[in-house]
Amino acid sequence: MFAAYVAAIIVATSYLLYCFAKGKIEVSHNPFLIPFLALIASAFLSTIFSIDRFTSIFGYQTRLNGGLLSLLCYFALFVSITKFFAKFDV
Repeated sequence: MFAAYVAAIIVATSYLLYCFAKGKIEVSHNPFLIPFLALIASAFLSTIFSIDRFTSIFGYQTRLNGGLLSLLCYFALFVSITKFFAKFDV
């Protein structure tokens, strides 16, 4: 899981530097974007109203997966990769 966190930090940082160089934030229009944002919104709300905030933010304690932080990392990877790979015809 730590490798996924490091990958998300590297990819999201390169995406933000790319957006900074362009002068605007560009997000590729993808049919999964709205459901992903709804999932993150529900995870954020459940983190706010949670009894155990550590587990809600970081996830299960031995794996540190399944919390709000991992969802945000997956979202950063999703947005960055869909933007970078939108340029290529597959």
